Amino acid sequence: MYFSYDHNFTIFCSILESPFVEYRDCSEYIIAPIYIPDSLSYSGAFLSNYIVNSDTRNTVFDLDIVITDPSYNVSDEAIVMSALDSEYDNYNMYLEDLDGTPTPFERSAFEKNQYHLGQPQNDRITYLWSFSRTIRNTMIPNILSYLGRPTYKRMPYIESNIEPLPFPAAYFNNIFANSNNISITNVSYYGRVRFFPGTPITKEETEQRNKTVLSLLGILGGIWSALTAFYIFLFGLGLISPWGFVQRSRPFKRQYQQSLLNSQSDKSNEKEYLITEEPENLSIQKRLDDLEKRVERLERINNYYREYIIDTSFITSIKSDSSLLDTA
Repeated sequence: MYFSYDHNFTIFCSILESPFVEYRDCSEYIIAPIYIPDSLSYSGAFLSNYIVNSDTRNTVFDLDIVITDPSYNVSDEAIVMSALDSEYDNYNMYLEDLDGTPTPFERSAFEKNQYHLGQPQNDRITYLWSFSRTIRNTMIPNILSYLGRPTYKRMPYIESNIEPLPFPAAYFNNIFANSNNISITNVSYYGRVRFFPGTPITKEETEQRNKTVLSLLGILGGIWSALTAFYIFLFGLGLISPWGFVQRSRPFKRQYQQSLLNSQSDKSNEKEYLITEEPENLSIQKRLDDLEKRVERLERINNYYREYIIDTSFITSIKSDSSLLDTA
């Protein structure tokens, strides 16, 4: 929590932990205000590694703000309080703003937790400030995020709410002076910020990209499948072609073509021919040769169907099971 004001001030910190026995000093969390020449103001902070969980949800911090500038009067501007998550704190006290070039989300998270703490003329206000913690996983814009495999940047931030609770000035001055053993003669008690976790639950949100390369390919594949199914419904499946991209491209093209040619040629690699003469005009030897060539051709076609078009392994397994049953 960062505080900025035109007049010099001091912050007193006290903490009340469960089971609420008594307050203890927590001044180790306070960074004393320093003068910022560029903005002509003073800037101080409360910084701690306080973790919100079920054991610490009832812990209460009180920050009492005291103006030490004698020229101060109630009509001056309000103190500006800015709160950020300690795990993702990019606030620069010397600039009184965020470091670097903050993203729109960082800017909005910062501005939503920035408050102006005013002081009435006759009252002193206790500002009841509660907060909840959220962890935002933001996608890093790289090639993986467009492919559908994003990497994330962890950005914890807080959401808060503040409620003013006025008290008579005299009552508050006495309570503060007695609890801190100081005189308020030369100082002005400004007010108190009392804060506590609104819930021990830490929410988590993850950014997702609706359109990626993989989702686009899925859409195109779905359209192609629908058109193909509609075409088959109208015109039938057609011929089965075993020629794919792999068979047509190097280095598989030559190997596949050679394997296909070997399956369709005889051992002597001679030109295949079939006798077309009438059977009664052929000798017995020629008829046998012609029959042998026809059988070889049928075997090559059968092998071609088995290797490239029709998978007969299921039929073969059925025949094997059937033969075993017959034998038994």
